[in-house]
Amino acid sequence: KLASVLLDWGRSETFEEGGKLEFHLRLSHEEIGALIGSSRETVTRLLNDFRRRGLVKIKVTLVSVPDPEIIKTLLS
Repeated sequence: KLASVLLDWGRSETFEEGGKLEFHLRLSHEEIGALIGSSRETVTRLLNDFRRRGLVKIKVTLVSVPDPEIIKTLLS
């Protein structure tokens, strides 16, 4: 669910640059958790996991998805 939300936000608010998506994360982890039916802890853990795997880069509130196609594979 988190992957889907990130892609949706990226598509609607993106500063596209060579295929990557960039957008500002405007909700807290707690608010994202409520949106996707998960806890704040789960959202934090998943975002950290996505970062470690190179799926997203996060600088304060700016989220960058270097290759959205890889994130899409998490949806199936």
